[in-house]
Amino acid sequence: MRKIIACAALFLSAFAVSTAQELNLGIHSRLEANQPWLTESSSLSNNRINWGNSGLFVTADGSFSDKLSFDASLTLLTSDPAWLYQNTLGTAECGWINWANLLFTPSDVLTFGVGKQIMFAGGWENDPYDFEQHLDLCSQDWQGNNVYQWGGSVTYSPNENQSYGFQITTSPFRESLLVGNGSAASFQTRQSAGIWSGILSINYLQAYLDEAPALGMITLGNKLENDNLQTWVDFTLKNALGCDLNGMNASLTGSFLYRFCDGSLELGAKGGWEKISRKCPDFFGYSDAWSLEEDGVAGIVPLGIMPGKDYAFGGLFFHYYPAEDLRLHAAFAVNNYTKAPSATIGLLYSFYINH
Repeated sequence: MRKIIACAALFLSAFAVSTAQELNLGIHSRLEANQPWLTESSSLSNNRINWGNSGLFVTADGSFSDKLSFDASLTLLTSDPAWLYQNTLGTAECGWINWANLLFTPSDVLTFGVGKQIMFAGGWENDPYDFEQHLDLCSQDWQGNNVYQWGGSVTYSPNENQSYGFQITTSPFRESLLVGNGSAASFQTRQSAGIWSGILSINYLQAYLDEAPALGMITLGNKLENDNLQTWVDFTLKNALGCDLNGMNASLTGSFLYRFCDGSLELGAKGGWEKISRKCPDFFGYSDAWSLEEDGVAGIVPLGIMPGKDYAFGGLFFHYYPAEDLRLHAAFAVNNYTKAPSATIGLLYSFYINH
């Protein structure tokens, strides 16, 4: 039955794009080089330049009628394309389908969604597209928690300044759509007033680990933004359900960005800190002892967090827009695990087709 559901979902996604009355298509190409300078204290002495967040990405949205619409995001090419397509129905890690969501809006205030979706999880760090992010300046929550999951949702938006959403999806601790039975329940509300916007997310994720059967998460995000300034802070609490509250993990991530020259120049800083308890397992890491990718793909980001050792990271980034759809960027990052910096330079070009 689950194979039938998976095949039907992929077929309906392709059918949606081909039969839409309205279609907005975006093709996004990112090319960059990332140079880490790892020290002797690191687990590897690999200082090779890597491709960073380079890739080819597609975004699409459209409608069939006033009440039926869709949106999708695909990653067609990265530095490891074979892995992308082997993980098509994966839930623990991302594949080439980020999301492909069919939306039914019976009224101005109510929307139902089904397909592969973005989980109602996290705060403002999750809002930008993946191809807009600087990987070495993303938190462990962003790096390790796959928020692209299969499921359904309902969202109530009484006005443009408020929304309330409830969602049931596969769990990111499940191997794939076809393997395992883990699920997740999520609630998220978004509020705005003037230059302030807020996000509250509450999540229950089945984990099936020896240490705990599930993970509970709550995130509070606050953002201030006007024409020149954008600053936000996300605060997250995580606890293995059934464990002592004293074993709770907490993370704090923030960003500051200022725009110059009518928005053509952006200078920003981003950083964060995560409190790691010895009583709560590293749910989103790959092991109890941290390591780096053998081929240097991950830059300086550790793949696991050590019990009892807090994690901190930070750095600067720069964006220049010589044209509306072209971004030149640079970033500098460092963290307390690798104890080594990295530098990234690159460009992001977007091409749009409207039908």
